[in-house]
Amino acid sequence: MTQLGRIASTVGARSLAIFVVVLMLSTSRVDAASPSLGGTSPRGAQRGTEVEVTLSGARLDDAQQILFYEPGIEVTKLEVVNPTTVKVMLKIAPDAQLGSHRIRVRTATGITELRPFFVGAMKELVEKEPNSDFATPQPIEMNVVVNGTADNEDVDYYVVDAKKGDRITAEVEGIRLGITLFDVYVAIMSAARFELASSDDAALVWQDGIASIIAPEDGKYIIQVRESSYAGNGACLYRVHIGNYPRPQATLPSGGLLGQPVEVTYLGDVAGDRKETITLPGIVEPQFGLFAKDERGIAPSKNWFRISEFGNVIEAEPNETHDNATRFTAPIALNGAIGAPGDVDHFRFTAKKGEVYDVRVHARGIRSPLDPVLTILTAGGGAIAANDDSGGPDSYLRFTVPADGDFVIQVRDHLGNGGPIYSYRVELSPIRPQLNLTVVEFQQYVQPSVSVPKGNRFGIVLNTSRVDFGGPLAIRGENLPPGITIECPGVPANLSAVPVIFTVAADAAIGGTLADIIGSLNDPAQPMLKVEGKVRQDMTLVRGQNQIPFWTEFTQKLPVAVTNEAPFSIAIVEPKVPIVRGGTMELKVVATRKEGF
Repeated sequence: MTQLGRIASTVGARSLAIFVVVLMLSTSRVDAASPSLGGTSPRGAQRGTEVEVTLSGARLDDAQQILFYEPGIEVTKLEVVNPTTVKVMLKIAPDAQLGSHRIRVRTATGITELRPFFVGAMKELVEKEPNSDFATPQPIEMNVVVNGTADNEDVDYYVVDAKKGDRITAEVEGIRLGITLFDVYVAIMSAARFELASSDDAALVWQDGIASIIAPEDGKYIIQVRESSYAGNGACLYRVHIGNYPRPQATLPSGGLLGQPVEVTYLGDVAGDRKETITLPGIVEPQFGLFAKDERGIAPSKNWFRISEFGNVIEAEPNETHDNATRFTAPIALNGAIGAPGDVDHFRFTAKKGEVYDVRVHARGIRSPLDPVLTILTAGGGAIAANDDSGGPDSYLRFTVPADGDFVIQVRDHLGNGGPIYSYRVELSPIRPQLNLTVVEFQQYVQPSVSVPKGNRFGIVLNTSRVDFGGPLAIRGENLPPGITIECPGVPANLSAVPVIFTVAADAAIGGTLADIIGSLNDPAQPMLKVEGKVRQDMTLVRGQNQIPFWTEFTQKLPVAVTNEAPFSIAIVEPKVPIVRGGTMELKVVATRKEGF
C-alpha cells in the first residue's frame, strides 16, 4: 500500500478529501504563482549600519515583507522596482550576531526560498579591478571586508601594511553565501611573493578558507583570493575578512551545561591560546556558537559549541593507557583534543550491569578536523564495542553494561592524524526519547513553505520519526499568522506520516510568520512520558553534480503565510462510503473559477 493509502485508511474519507484538494492547490501553485529569490546585492553588510539591499528574483511585484530567521535586522523601507527586483533599506543592530542571517521574501501570493545575508563586524569594501597582477594589488586598510568575484582564471590580490608581530588573518565566505559550487582558495604572501599561509578548505568553515600569520617583519603583505582550480565564474562571489582579529579554530571544552558559566580555551589562533569564561544560555540552541574577541576585534564566524544538560570532564594528560585514563562518573560530557598524530585518549568509569548509555562523539559536527573512532573496552581488557561513522561523520553507539566493573572510553582519529585543534566532545547520556518532524517536499529540490489563500486551505504531509518511544502523536501549530488554524487527525502509533491542513478565514489579514509546528506524545496510557519535537527543514542551497548537496542549512521553523484570495477553487464531492484499506475509489472533483480568470 502506498503512503497515501495508509493515511487514507486511517484518517478517513473526509480528511483525505480535504487533503487531496489542498494538495492539488498547493502543488499547482509551486510554479504558477510562487515568488522566487535568487539572492541579494550586496551579500552582506556591517552591523551597526543602515544599507540599501537589492533583492533579485522572480514574481516579486507584490512583495510585502522580509522574514528573518535571526534577530538583529530591521526593514525600514521596502520598494518594489519591478517583478524581478525589490529594494529594501536594512537597519542592522550594533549587537546583531555575526555571520549568516537567513531571509525569505513574503509576497501577497507566497513565500520565496531561503537565502543568506551576512553580517560582518568591519567596514565593507568592494573589489576594484584591475587587481589580478601581483605587482599591482588593490591597496586596502587592515580590518575590512572586501566583496569580490572570482572569475574564470581570475586571481585577486589585496595589499595591507603590517608591523612585525601583528596578526594577519583572511577568512573567506564563498560557498557559505549559498550561490554556486565554489571552492575558494586564500593565501597570505610576502612582498617577495613567498607564500606564508594558505587555505583551500578548513574544518571550521568547511569548503571555505582561513589563512593566518604573525607578520615576521614590518612591511607589505599580499592576500590572494581565487577559485582553487582557477575555474571561477561570475557567480563565484566572495566576502573576505582581512584584519588582525582573533581566529581560533577550536575550543576546549567544546560544550557546557545550559545556563551555567564555563571556562573556555580558544585553540588554534596563531597568536596563541586564550581563556575566557562564558555564561551559556538557559535553553538548548542547536546552532549555538562562540565568537572569539580581544582588544583587536572579533572573529567573523563562530566556533560551534554544544549546550547540553551535562557537566564537563576535560582530559588530563597523560591518558594513553587504561591505568592513567581520565576518571569520570556518567552521565557526563568528556572533552579533549587528539593533540598529535597517533595520540589516543582514554577515559575510565565505573558502571553496573544493565545500565544503558547513548555514547556519541561530537567532532565533525562541531567543525573539528577529527574523524573520530569510538571504542569501549573493559578496563585492562579488550574492546566490547566500537564505531566510526554511525553518527554521520561522527561516532555513536548504544552501550549496555555487561557486568559490574570499570570500563574505558577510547577516542582516536581514523587515520591517526592529530593536532592542537583536533577537539572532540563525547556525551554519555541515559536513553532519552526523541521525536523528529520533517515536511515532505511538494516538488523535488524545492524548499517547502505554506501559502494559504484567504478563505481557503493548504495541505502538507508531515513525516514523524519516534526514537526510543511509541504511541500516538498530536500535532499543533504555534506562532501562526492571525487567522490561520491547523487541522490534523493525529498520528496513530502504527503510522509515521500524516496530512496537516492549514485553513484561513475569509477575512484574515494578509501576512506571514516563521511558525513552529510541534508534535507531542498523546497517549493516555503513558501520562508521565513527555516528548515533543519541532519540525526541521534542511535547506540545500548549493548542489553539485547529480544533485549532491554541497551546502545545506537547517531551520526549525516553517514559513507560513496568508495570501490573496485564489481566483479559483477546487472541491471534492464527499463520498458516501469510506475508502477501504487497499481499495480504490473514483472521486468527483469540481473546479470553479472566478469570472474573468
